[in-house]
Amino acid sequence: MEEARLHLVKMMKDARMMADLKKLKDAQDKLVEAQNQLSDPLLKTDLHNLLELFKTLETYEAHGRSYSLALESSHDRQRFATRGIDMRLFATPRMDMYLEQASRFLREPTALVQAADQDDMEEVAAALANMIPCTEESAVIKIRSPWITGP
Repeated sequence: MEEARLHLVKMMKDARMMADLKKLKDAQDKLVEAQNQLSDPLLKTDLHNLLELFKTLETYEAHGRSYSLALESSHDRQRFATRGIDMRLFATPRMDMYLEQASRFLREPTALVQAADQDDMEEVAAALANMIPCTEESAVIKIRSPWITGP
């Protein structure tokens, strides 16, 4: 799977460079070739969306190039990148939490938002709670440490 994804990233970069040189047909052929080699539905969706933006040179220049760069960045760094669609590849729970906080702020700008330090403490507490077996001794630790939550 990982080798296929890395190969896909190389083919996407090649296609983008071809399109930048105004060789749109070659770029489309490269993306179709990549799509035909894939079995993963998420990666196929990425390529399908990219192909839609490579239909004409105008579409490519207006939207395709930036989408392609975001897609490459996301895959190169194995990090989530906003691409204007609901793809969750490389998204993390913390990112989802921050996106929810931002949405809440847009709805209610005067509402309080939890500090990042508190987020860190909750994340560490959850990790510790999962590592500490629930024995009589760990129960005492949990009682003395109210920020540790979990089983």
